[in-house]
Amino acid sequence: MKNRNIHIVATLLLTFVVGPFWNANAATYQYQMNFDARYGNHYYGPPNIATHRHTLEYEQKDEYNESWSSVFGVRGEVEAAYATLPDRYSGEVGKADSQTLLPRDIYLQYKNGSFRSRLGYQQVVWGEAFGFYYADIVNPKDLREAGLGDLSRNRLATPMVNAQWIYSNSSVQILYIPKPAFNILPKTGSDFNSFALPAVYSGYTLLINREPENPPNKGEFGIRLTKQFG
Repeated sequence: MKNRNIHIVATLLLTFVVGPFWNANAATYQYQMNFDARYGNHYYGPPNIATHRHTLEYEQKDEYNESWSSVFGVRGEVEAAYATLPDRYSGEVGKADSQTLLPRDIYLQYKNGSFRSRLGYQQVVWGEAFGFYYADIVNPKDLREAGLGDLSRNRLATPMVNAQWIYSNSSVQILYIPKPAFNILPKTGSDFNSFALPAVYSGYTLLINREPENPPNKGEFGIRLTKQFG
């Protein structure tokens, strides 16, 4: 968590402290805020609340000049179903998922001719087809609801360096992620946890941790070459 906070603070400083000094008089700003509320019941058994979620999203886009721009986005969620039905949902899922604050796109962008670079939290899509993202391997996913819903909302923005050269019929993209990130899995007790019922093998209870206990600290990089043939 400390590393994530350091990444957020560094990106915010670059985006909103350093950025405006380039050409503040010519800067343009766009703001957008969305609020979503939903409520649902389980159709089987006694009436039980399945979800009572409130989501607030904020996004700000700043263009300082023709070359420099930035984006700041964040999403906060409150799920009241877990606290309303403590007998149905375990304390583990309620403690982890009742309140969530996730960074969305938070990056500084530079453009010059065919070259574009982004630094900060961002989403990069390398493969998507028919509602599935089996080839979309750059960003981890929020799978707390089995990956249902808009794919862009399920992707977790990841801090990275993204450099791209775009030409008329080809492009080159280089990515560097300083620290690997992982999917957010449903906690034990969630309706979407595949191990909601006790699964025992050789006397041991099988559980899937949300993040590995000893995650690798090495950075990751990738290169994508795209060519269009007429």
